[in-house]
Amino acid sequence: MSLLLIYDIPDDRLRSKVADACLDNGLDRIQYSAFLGDLTHNRQEEILQRVRRIIG
Repeated sequence: MSLLLIYDIPDDRLRSKVADACLDNGLDRIQYSAFLGDLTHNRQEEILQRVRRIIG
């Protein structure tokens, strides 16, 4: 299942952490703040939970 993750985060540190989380989970960067990849439903849930923890 494909996942398109796009975000607009003004804080550089948080934006870098979210980008790293995306890359660590196998997503490919298609633009500066946009990532795309094929992930199972469980992996999608994992990355979304990780992003939520990072953002707070």
